Order: sequence, then C-alpha cells, then structure tokens
Amino acid sequence: MNRVIRRVAELAPAPAWDARTHEGAWRHLVVRDAGTPEDPRVLATLVTSTAVDPGEVGTVGAALAELPGVTGVLHVVTDRLSEVAEGELARVLHGEPVLRFEVAGLRLELPHDAFFQVNTAGAEMLLEAVAAAARPAAGDAGDTLVDLYCGAGFLGLGLARRGAFRRVVGVELHPGAIETARRNAALNGVAGRWRAGAVEAVLPDLDLGPAAGRVVVVDPPRAGLHPKAARFLAGVEAAALVYVACNPASLARDRAVLEAGGWRMAELWTVDLFPQTLHVEAVARFVRGEGPIPAASPPATA
Repeated sequence: MNRVIRRVAELAPAPAWDARTHEGAWRHLVVRDAGTPEDPRVLATLVTSTAVDPGEVGTVGAALAELPGVTGVLHVVTDRLSEVAEGELARVLHGEPVLRFEVAGLRLELPHDAFFQVNTAGAEMLLEAVAAAARPAAGDAGDTLVDLYCGAGFLGLGLARRGAFRRVVGVELHPGAIETARRNAALNGVAGRWRAGAVEAVLPDLDLGPAAGRVVVVDPPRAGLHPKAARFLAGVEAAALVYVACNPASLARDRAVLEAGGWRMAELWTVDLFPQTLHVEAVARFVRGEGPIPAASPPATA
C-alpha cells in the first residue's frame, strides 16, 4: 500500500481537486489490501472529476500496475460536491475490479465501493463477539437470523456458515451491497433472502420467520437505529436481539426505546477495532422476560 502511495506522489498528477472552489481533477486515492505482508493483494482506485485528462489517468494506472502485489487499478469518476471517495466506475485500468479474500472461514468478494472493516483481524474478533451474543436461548441452531443494516453480509453469513442459523434474512439500504451479499451467500452455500431498502421501511412487511428460533442482529451506522425501526423492534418477538454499535452513545439512546418495549440488555462486549483511537465497538445482547440472565461465555479475543 505504501508503494502505491509513493508512486502516485512521485507522479504528482494535477490539477488536484480544490474542495473550496470545486475545481480540479484528481480527488482521492483509495488503497485496499486483501492479502498479507508476504502476499499483498492491493486494489487501487483513482477517484477523479470529469475534468481529468484520460491520458494522464492511463499513465498513472500503468505505473501502478507495474508494482508487485497490485491486483487491480480502477478509475472512478464523480463531480459530487461531498468529499466522499465514491462515484461511478469508469474503467478497469488493470486486473480485477474486486477484492477476493477469506476471513473467519468465509470466502468473500468485495467491489471497490463495498464497506468492510479495515482491520481484518479485528473483524474476526467482532464476529466472535456477535456469535456469543446471538446464540439461541437453547444453545441449538436457530431458525432465522434477521440481519439488519447487513452491508455485504459479513456478520450474517459468518454466523450461518458456522451452523448457528439455518437461514439469513438481510436488509440493507444500498442495492449494490445487497447484490454483493447475495453473491457471497452463494459462494459460501448460505441460504436466505436479501432485501434492498431502508430498514424502517422494509421491516413492517418482512417475513421474519418463527419467533422461537429467530435472532435479530442490528449493525446500524453511527447515528444508530432510525426512530421508526427502534420502535418496531421494541415490539418484535425473538429469542434475542443483538445490537452492534460503532457509537456506544447511540446504543445507550436506543436501549431506552427497546427496554420500553420489554427488552433488557443482558450482556455487553466491547471490541477495539481501531487501536490508539477513542473509538470502540460495542456488542449488546438483549433478551425478554424477568428471569435470571444466563451466564455468558465471552470469546477470549474480544
């Protein structure tokens, strides 16, 4: 990844995008590595405006393609004013347009714009914590895992792949992520259904399967659950509800709504996905009823 960054710095493509005047051509360099230090598999994405010189894009792409470990170089174009490194894929300049890798026993393919944790070892730790929190009450395989805000499907597929659930029902706002989740499900032999749309809009009409064998996992963005989704989930019957929070403050707010509907937060794990920062991931297990809280067996790595 550092070699890619140095090579682009040496070439110094210009003019750079000016976020104040909204002029220029070269906006972002996105570098993702699905390999290891010994066997890198780097996908580099050049994000530009439509004002870019296509010849210069070709020159930069060819220079990056010469570097060892670079499996793909892409050109993405956007004229949006927001400073987000995403847009329309214009060209595949070299190699493959996807990252292929294995994590936690899953075979995954991710397009350039798919979300995934940048810390792969941390992602495995997070999955272990979610698996501990999502266990069905009886300890047997559950019938249905309802995976809300599922992204490319990592958590739901990871739990189903290890035999914890017979099928997955996934919901995600972005259609591209849902298509990726479907492809990854097929790669890993996981049965289920995936729906694109806002969680709060899709939930009321979603077939959630039998309540006794159902576990709900929510992994919302930093803002937390949409208020409509929180109110709906407060009334949902399930063996357990697992809340994965990248912002513990959002979890604290939504906890009040869920507990007003009869849920109670029985257990809590924290995972440090971003060492040396103030950020921490929290995984909470909610159950219904007034009886004693069952003892947990937290994963040693979490």
